[in-house]
Amino acid sequence: MHIEKVTLMNAKKTSSGYVAEVELETADGLGFSGSIDFDKDWNYTLGFFENFITTDEDRLFVHDVFTSEDFKNDIVSFIPS
Repeated sequence: MHIEKVTLMNAKKTSSGYVAEVELETADGLGFSGSIDFDKDWNYTLGFFENFITTDEDRLFVHDVFTSEDFKNDIVSFIPS
């Protein structure tokens, strides 16, 4: 499966960090959504997405998105001040 797009749908702060609702889209237009848990240090767990992110290329792409400053800022922007 070739993942080419990650869309942040929603996010909320938790006692241990953040939960981000995201949609992953493949090159053939298949989209699937779910949540990613981030701890306070921005380490993440893929949860059920591990079943779909199976190639090294997809893992690297998703990792680059989830660890980018832009994505972290987008998550924080969903949190009310």
